[in-house]
Amino acid sequence: CMSIGGYSYALILVDRATRYNWVYGLKSLASESILEAFRSFKAEAGRLAREFRTDCDEKLFGSAIREYLINNESNVNAAPAGRQSSNGLVESHWKIMVQMARAYLTEKQMPKNFWYWAILHAARMMNAIPGKYKGKWASPFMLVHGEHPDPRTWTPVFSLCYFHHSKDGGETRSTHMSQTLDGVVLGRCSKSNALLVYNPRNKQRYEPDTYKFDSYRLPCSVYPDLQYDGGLFCSLLRDDNPAMEEKYPPGTRVERLDTSCNVLKSGTVMDIPLSPAKPGDKSSNVRYTILFDDNTTTSIPLSEMSDCIPKPPVSLATDESAEASLLPPFLQVGNKITFEHEGAYVKGYLTKSGGVYRFSYKSHPNKKREEWGVNLPDLPRRWPELCTEGVLLPGHKASSFVRASDATSTFDPVASIVSATNLARDCPPSLLRALADDHPLVSIVHW
Repeated sequence: CMSIGGYSYALILVDRATRYNWVYGLKSLASESILEAFRSFKAEAGRLAREFRTDCDEKLFGSAIREYLINNESNVNAAPAGRQSSNGLVESHWKIMVQMARAYLTEKQMPKNFWYWAILHAARMMNAIPGKYKGKWASPFMLVHGEHPDPRTWTPVFSLCYFHHSKDGGETRSTHMSQTLDGVVLGRCSKSNALLVYNPRNKQRYEPDTYKFDSYRLPCSVYPDLQYDGGLFCSLLRDDNPAMEEKYPPGTRVERLDTSCNVLKSGTVMDIPLSPAKPGDKSSNVRYTILFDDNTTTSIPLSEMSDCIPKPPVSLATDESAEASLLPPFLQVGNKITFEHEGAYVKGYLTKSGGVYRFSYKSHPNKKREEWGVNLPDLPRRWPELCTEGVLLPGHKASSFVRASDATSTFDPVASIVSATNLARDCPPSLLRALADDHPLVSIVHW
C-alpha cells in the first residue's frame, strides 16, 4: 500500500545500546533508494554504526549497499536463514510500532494509506518513553541527544489543523480572501522540524508557521474521501507461497472460549500460516496467530478456525406474535403512553398499522381516528432505549408536559412504576421507636 508521499516501504534502524529508533520511507527497494536512507541516517546520527544486524535479504542488501557500508567501516552481521529471531530487537520494535500505528489510524478513522506517518509518529513516541538505565530512568531520546525531549514538539497526529496561508503558489491572496487553510497533521518535518500538514483536497503538504489544532473533530467529517478501511495489519513478506485465496485473512474477527475462566473472548487474526495447507487437509498443523481484545495472543490450528468464526445473529422474531412478546405489559397495543414530541410531552395511545407500531394522538378517547401520529419503527427492540431516554413513557403520568434539559434530567423506565401496597399498612415498630420523643436522637436531630 503506497502511503501519502509515495512511500511503499519503511527502513527501521534500532540502536542496541539506547533503543533509539530511526524510520526512513522508501519509494522502492532499489539500491539507490536504500542508499539514500543510509545517507540520511549518517547525517542525522553523525556516522554509520560499527555493525548492522539484519536478515540480509538479497533485495535489500545487494552488492552496492554492502560496498557502501564496508567503505564506511561498517560491518554487516547477517542472521542465518530461518533464524530471523536472531534479529529480535528490531522485530519487537516493529511489532510495537505497528500496534501503535494501528491505534492512531483507528482513533482518527484514517485510511491505511497514511500508514507511513503513523509508523513515523509511533517511532518518535517510543523514543520518548523512559526506561531503567544503570538504575535511573532515562529515555532513548535523552541517551542519544543528552537532554529530555520537549513535550511541546509532540503533535496530535491526524488531527485537523487550521493554519495561516496567504499565498497560492507564487500568487498572494487578496485581503478579501481567506488567509487560512485546513489540513491533517502528519507530524514533524524531518528537515526543519516544523509542523507538517497535508491537505487532502489539493494533495499538497505544508509547513505552516502559525496554526491551531482541532483534535475533537474527525478528518472524515471534513474530507469525505478519507474513509476508514480497516486499519493497519502487517506480517511477514512471503514471496515463495503460491497465489491463493486465504480463507481467514488478517483482520478476521474470531471468538474462542477460554476454558481456564469459562469466558468467551473476542480477537482478531494477526498472522496467517507461512505454508498453506493442502485443500481438504484438516489434519494439517498450520496455525493462525490471534490477538485477543485483552492484548493476549494464542495460536489456533486450521482445523479449529471454522468453530471460532462468530455466527451471524439469529432473528428473534419472525411473526407479529413473536414481536409482541418482546414488549412489556405496559407497552401493548391500545395502552396509554406519553410521547415526547418537539420538546413537549403529549398523551396518546399505542397503535399498530401495517405491521408498524405507532404513537396516535386523539383529543378524545372515543374518537375512532387519530388526529396525528408518529411511527415507532422496531419498537420491540428499541423500547428500552426510548424509555431510558425519556422519549416514551408508559401511561399518562408525565410530571411535566415540558421536557427538561438533558443536563438535569435522568429517565429510568423502572422508576415510574411504584408499588403502593405498603402505603395501607401500619407504620413499622422500628420507625415508631425512632420517632418517639424519648429517643436519644430526637434531641440531636433538628427536623
